[in-house]
Amino acid sequence: MCGIFGIIAEKSTSIRDIEKLAKHAEQRGRDSSGLYFYDGEKYKIHRASSAISSLLKKVKIPHSTFAMGHN
Repeated sequence: MCGIFGIIAEKSTSIRDIEKLAKHAEQRGRDSSGLYFYDGEKYKIHRASSAISSLLKKVKIPHSTFAMGHN
């Protein structure tokens, strides 16, 4: 089973908030992961065939008002 997480904020959220949510979702699965967020100009999608913690190390997430992911 996968873990799904997300955050929608009026003001930009910190990467720490996204990392906390991802850490809780990580226990639900480690086969693959994905991130979807708004970088201020457009929406970006990042995918990996590894755990979300590995993906977070590779992707630079800006302060965003919207982010979601799965593990």
